[in-house]
Amino acid sequence: MTDIYLVTLIAAPSLEENLVDWLLSHESRREAESLRLNESRREAESLRLNESRREAESLRLNESRREAESLRLNKSRREADCDSCAAKPASSDKCCHGFTSFAVSGHSSRHQGLSLEEQVAGRKKQVGFEMHIRGPDLAALLAGLKQDFAGTGLHYWVTPVLDSGTL
Repeated sequence: MTDIYLVTLIAAPSLEENLVDWLLSHESRREAESLRLNESRREAESLRLNESRREAESLRLNESRREAESLRLNKSRREADCDSCAAKPASSDKCCHGFTSFAVSGHSSRHQGLSLEEQVAGRKKQVGFEMHIRGPDLAALLAGLKQDFAGTGLHYWVTPVLDSGTL
């Protein structure tokens, strides 16, 4: 299953500026959290490696040559794993940065809440937003939107992204 989702928001034009500001600040918070998590992981791995090095030195002094060689091999594997983890992008890599906004015309047989101009035109002016987001970040985004935009009529849906890229 995919780990990237497309979130679509449809809102009244009066909410556009607030949503833009909110989405930009949400993205900044998500990036800052990702940086903090990566730094914490690197620090924890460094502590584990230092502890492993101390243990290996003690074993080399007190145990047989074969046991020490085994520890050196295990240490090399951990360091290789650490190097490959460091090379991986953060959870909010560039495929999930930013969003798109666009004008939307809403159509419905219900005229409730429409201005006279909208009733005559047969459409309601709205603004849409779309963004890619990783699965682990989706719940926080939706919870924040539900909390901060409750009662505004903001409509949303989430769909899995099977493939995306830049050509």
